[in-house]
Amino acid sequence: MTSLENSLRAYAEFLEEQSIDVLPDHTPLNDRLTEPSEGDVIMIDDLEKSPDPNTKERVARSGRVRTMFAAAAIVVVALAAAVLLWPESTTEVDTAENSADLEVTEVELPTEPLDVVERYYEFFAAGDLDGLGILIADDAQINDNWLEYTKEQWLRRAAYYVGQGATHEDRICELDPSSGAVATVVCSHGTLTAAARPTGETVPIERRITVLDGRILVLGEVVRAPDWITVSASFEQWASWAVGEPPDNTECCEWDSIDDALAGGQAIARLVAEWESDIETFGCELVDRPCTAETGLGRSFVVARGEWDGAAVAELIGESAEVDELATTRDDYLAVAEFERAIGRTFEIIECKTGASTSERIGRWCSYFGETDWSRALGDRPERGVFDLVFVEGEIVEISDSPQLVDTNAWTVFEAWLRDNHADDVATMIDLDGSKPLLTTESIALWEQHTSEFVAEVSTG
Repeated sequence: MTSLENSLRAYAEFLEEQSIDVLPDHTPLNDRLTEPSEGDVIMIDDLEKSPDPNTKERVARSGRVRTMFAAAAIVVVALAAAVLLWPESTTEVDTAENSADLEVTEVELPTEPLDVVERYYEFFAAGDLDGLGILIADDAQINDNWLEYTKEQWLRRAAYYVGQGATHEDRICELDPSSGAVATVVCSHGTLTAAARPTGETVPIERRITVLDGRILVLGEVVRAPDWITVSASFEQWASWAVGEPPDNTECCEWDSIDDALAGGQAIARLVAEWESDIETFGCELVDRPCTAETGLGRSFVVARGEWDGAAVAELIGESAEVDELATTRDDYLAVAEFERAIGRTFEIIECKTGASTSERIGRWCSYFGETDWSRALGDRPERGVFDLVFVEGEIVEISDSPQLVDTNAWTVFEAWLRDNHADDVATMIDLDGSKPLLTTESIALWEQHTSEFVAEVSTG
């Protein structure tokens, strides 16, 4: 007899002992678990029809116990089968599988020259400086324009650009067919630095990379140095204002370690993120230098002028501001807007940049291209002008415009036509010395009327 059979018999005997006092008779356990006879069924039916509380209770309890016996036997058999069928080496198999998952395999580096160069760019994009170090031979010859680098210096330089998130855009690499036995790969790409990311401007770069036995022996790079200055100029000026000094553009060779170079690049990335936030907050454009609250207000001034919104212009100006242009006080700008609407004067802003400033007075020069209906009819190119604005505590306290409207060619031609054709209206439209238009309601109506006549006459020849 097996151990399982012994266990089952012992458990059956236990159940039999526990059920003796519950059952209405003392029939053996095996007899109790047999199918009920036809008489038993009739007896139960009769009891249900003619209830006897004592008898019915005993029969009901007997039925429940029989159900318990059957369920218990099924559970025991299931448990025993599970023990017999359970695999003996499960734990060992799982451990072996886990060990296989944790096994580290070495990455096989490419040997084909184009593949090596491709992997170099992949490592850079992933920020894998160790990978770059593996691909570059220890005694590699590396140069950037006229500067020569050791491998360590080049890796520091790479770390600086990795830290700021620089990318290589529109890359093309090809084998140089004239390179001979030792293959040379020629690559071109545009480097997009953090400082230029908001503009999307890249610096064109060409590289010649010589590869032998899967290692880079020569890496020569040609960079258009002026382009570096162009794409980062706006950021450089903003950063000089934001941190009180130009950002750290230390050359690669001056960093103490790769980690220092990486940290330097990351610092640039943080500054650029702050710059981008200011651009959005203050309403600057990327050409504005630097982007500050005053820069945004200066831009708003020019835009409101171009939209003939005199009320918006006046809101930007301090009550006692010194004004030297078409207006002479803040309150004049409502009339200025109506006059400029009458002659079709528009402003296309170019940029706002730092003007003469002190610790309390912030200067901004906001340049623009200006046109009038007169200049458009004459075919003149837009006139370039500059609003010189000074801010104190967020308000414009000084305004001047150069060149002024009366200094443009279109004004000169229109004024001569006006004196020839409407001499009687000149005194109503222009001040006595001819330096400014008069901005009364009557004069503005005449400006609009005669501008339309002038444009029609010029257009018809």
